[in-house]
Amino acid sequence: MKHLQTGAIGLLLFATLGFAQNTGRISGTVQDASGAAVPGAVINLYMPGGASPILTTTTTNDGNYFLAGVQPVNYDLSIEAKGFRKEIFRGI
Repeated sequence: MKHLQTGAIGLLLFATLGFAQNTGRISGTVQDASGAAVPGAVINLYMPGGASPILTTTTTNDGNYFLAGVQPVNYDLSIEAKGFRKEIFRGI
């Protein structure tokens, strides 16, 4: 089964300071082994060891995804797409 990749380790957490709030975003690009974008991949964000995702999104036609309003802590992120093996990135 094919493997999914997320561009250049592509998991970025940008913290933005606000009025007594710390929120950020996680974004990236999902690609196959040849570097082609994977549209329609399901991205799930979990608290470490969590059973239910706290945020979910789907990649665009260019394979991009964006999760906003996340606290700057560690998360587990899963990527699933038809025809590919599910990938889980822990401690991002």
